[in-house]
Amino acid sequence: MENITIISDQEKGLQGAVGLLFPHAEHRVCMRHLWKNFKKTYPGEFFERVVWDAARANNLVDYCRSIAELRTTSEEAAVELEATYTVNGYYWSRSLFSPVCKNNYIVNNLSESFNAWVLEARYMPCVELVDQIRIKIMEKMNERRKLAAKWKGVLVPLADRYVKELSKNLGGWHVRRSDDRIAEVDCMEKREVLDMVMRTCTCRKWQLTGLPCKHAGEVIGEMRNARWEDFVDECFYISR
Repeated sequence: MENITIISDQEKGLQGAVGLLFPHAEHRVCMRHLWKNFKKTYPGEFFERVVWDAARANNLVDYCRSIAELRTTSEEAAVELEATYTVNGYYWSRSLFSPVCKNNYIVNNLSESFNAWVLEARYMPCVELVDQIRIKIMEKMNERRKLAAKWKGVLVPLADRYVKELSKNLGGWHVRRSDDRIAEVDCMEKREVLDMVMRTCTCRKWQLTGLPCKHAGEVIGEMRNARWEDFVDECFYISR
């Protein structure tokens, strides 16, 4: 299987197992678990803020800025953070995530919720455990199918609400167009470059989430008769 992302804690053996069974997968480490281990050596609000800022950075410029700030206080902390959690094959900062999987999660709350959902089944013998989880997933998928059948339009409700909210809060930044494809947006002492055909922005949020970033919204808002759904990844289409 290619183009999949796995987010886990740092349980021993998981890295080797993921590498063996899913050699093409992007293996992310949950930031909540990473910080829990990292703060044992480097506690305090400063380290927490900088480490989480580095994790939330969508691009290398913002990531390097956070690491540089960390380095001014503790060179050892910066070296350990990059060496232990990046060189060893774990991805934890969005700046390093692949844009193929439209998912920018940095924590594994989804799997924690799933574990809580199947809590009773986890105490059953193996065969009954698998069967109960199968039943719960089958019933849940059927519920979702019935729900999706009632949706109208092109986009799923989450994406539809997102683009409607984005379209209401535009006009604060300056947009320059070189042609129908390439644009620049000046914002807060920064300049982002967009490719409207490839759906990319140098901030990288658009690529990572599949939903237009604020910069893309500014450009789309200036386009005549633009359809917002045309700039949303197909994974958010009701037809999918």
